[in-house]
Amino acid sequence: MTRLEQADAFMCAAHRSIGQTRQFGGQPYEVHPRRVRDLLMAEGVAEEDVLIAALFHDIAKGRGGDHSVLGEEEARAFCTKLGVRDDDVDLVAWLVRWHLIMSVTAQRQDITDPDVVHRFAVQVESIERLDHLYLLTIADIAGTNPKLWNAWKDQLLADLYVATRYALRAGLERPPHAAARIAECRDEAMKRLVREGADAAAVERAWRAFPPASFLRLRPGQIVRQTRAILARRGDASPVVSVEPQSSRGGSEVFVHTKDRDGLFAAITATLDREGVSVADARPSAWAITAHMCLDPEVSAELRGWMHGQLARSEHLIVKDPRISWFAPLWRRCADDLGAPPRFVTMLRHPAEVIDSKQRWYGGRQGEISRAAGWLNQTLFTERATRDAPRLFVRYDDLLSDWTHEVTRAGLRRR
Repeated sequence: MTRLEQADAFMCAAHRSIGQTRQFGGQPYEVHPRRVRDLLMAEGVAEEDVLIAALFHDIAKGRGGDHSVLGEEEARAFCTKLGVRDDDVDLVAWLVRWHLIMSVTAQRQDITDPDVVHRFAVQVESIERLDHLYLLTIADIAGTNPKLWNAWKDQLLADLYVATRYALRAGLERPPHAAARIAECRDEAMKRLVREGADAAAVERAWRAFPPASFLRLRPGQIVRQTRAILARRGDASPVVSVEPQSSRGGSEVFVHTKDRDGLFAAITATLDREGVSVADARPSAWAITAHMCLDPEVSAELRGWMHGQLARSEHLIVKDPRISWFAPLWRRCADDLGAPPRFVTMLRHPAEVIDSKQRWYGGRQGEISRAAGWLNQTLFTERATRDAPRLFVRYDDLLSDWTHEVTRAGLRRR
């Protein structure tokens, strides 16, 4: 048997020894590591150490404790026993230990912050590791569930990869200064605009209204599009509205440039509403509308009667409905009346993914702006409405990655 075949056999035995299965279809867990390996091979990865790392990246999952730390020890011991070169042993062990770091950094931190990129680059240390980790991260996400992979994650990981590669080439003595990043973005955007025939002085005048952070958080291409729209307006006081239907992040970008004033966002969403876009869920006043129903005695009586019947048949009642947060006070009051104080589990998913999912399922009836505002409105109210009750927050990706762990955690929290 080759080393890769031995690694495959060892991995299968490890997962089968604890009876581990995947949450999707109850398949044996080894289906996932093999899928990750196959995806890497399909992309032309032939290095034995990287493919072993793919098979071993979840080797310790389900045993309790940090499976990345435990997996590193397992991978190091296995490769050493097989006589793998020390350098290759270190690479396999490192990839297993840190196989989640790129995904976590890209999705949960501000990767436009030079300090964040620098810290990540220090952890990675070399371009070789970065290349392998980048491909392993993509294969792991896509191999877990194809629905987890989307244009947003693709762009985030690509942005982090490019920024980290640049940092590694520049050296790790110190992080790139924000001022230098801003200067680079300004210079590149100016070059493109001048090539298009724009007057440099006019561009500089337009940029006086740009916050410095714009050149840190936006790409030169975005700066060019926004500046082009401003220069094309007929008068200095006229508002500018520019829409990029297909942005690199998989959604539409709406740029509005006008003098700031109170109620500006409300005015923008009202305009979208007149164009057939519903923004009711985005308005804080929407909660006042649902409050009338929550206070209706007939509604309360009906819900209380239904809950009483359910609790008469079972000790526990579990209700899953994303719209329930609109009526959380009603549910809490009825549950308390029955002597069954509720506990809440709230799913946390990145708003960009929520918006992308709703756009695909429900179409363009609402735009990204109103959906984003609605998500923020509902999330903040849910947090406030459940603040003094037993509750648990679960990350969407964590649930898809290992639902048994999250369900167990929820069960322990309710006691």
